[in-house]
Amino acid sequence: MSSFVTVGVLTMMLGRISPAWFIGLCCGVVLLTIITSSQLWLGLAQFIQLLNVRRPARVFGLLSLLVVGLGWGLVYHHYEQTQLAQSDDMLAKLDARNPPKTIPADMYGVTDLGQTIELELPVDPANLADLEDLEESSVPIQQYQHNWLIRRGPPDDTSNCHGWVFTNGKYNIAGKSVTTILEQNSYVQVTRIEAGDLVVYRNTNGEISHTGIVRTVFAENDVLVESKWGRMGVYLHPVEKSCYGHDFEYYRCERGTHLINLLTENTKSLRSTE
Repeated sequence: MSSFVTVGVLTMMLGRISPAWFIGLCCGVVLLTIITSSQLWLGLAQFIQLLNVRRPARVFGLLSLLVVGLGWGLVYHHYEQTQLAQSDDMLAKLDARNPPKTIPADMYGVTDLGQTIELELPVDPANLADLEDLEESSVPIQQYQHNWLIRRGPPDDTSNCHGWVFTNGKYNIAGKSVTTILEQNSYVQVTRIEAGDLVVYRNTNGEISHTGIVRTVFAENDVLVESKWGRMGVYLHPVEKSCYGHDFEYYRCERGTHLINLLTENTKSLRSTE
């Protein structure tokens, strides 16, 4: 019975745990199954007794491997949860500095398939000096700036990260609109990364929280990304060294640009009457 329960639990969890944690979990399941099954426990005892006569070192090595594997899995799982918690905390602190209110712009975006993308502008944008003071005191910026961040542009309220990528920093774009852009502008997810690819970060709920552009690929796991951090500045940073966490994926399109089409409201009215 315990074996069936174990298999069921593992099946449900396979899509939500990392390979390292899965290996450790398997080791733990083996130990748990042995401990909770009297027949297997008896068989193991007899097996150990037999091997103790011939090769006791093998038994010791096997048990050591199981214990180390379980411990490694538990430690790695704790590390992952800690990183996610820190990422969420930093995002909350960064979001707290976002413009308090935006209004629809007099322009609107359009995907290649004709879907409207709402563009926004800040109601009361802060001046550069105030934003630079906010940037200097920002906890996420302080966390990474000394070792990882290269500042490529000043802070401003005109655009967020998505607006910086898809409108060249002219407007704010909501995260939910990024999914529409990916679907309708022929983006495909890639694993062989190239300069110019789009990197998409997701939060713990699987929602898109940040976007940036790959600038340099030194090796498979050594990637430099340029992105705008909320209302803060534009930074060049290693893809895994940001307050947006480690859950990211890469996309590519053959359009030659990530910029969406921009039309005026008057044009929108004309299109709706055609």
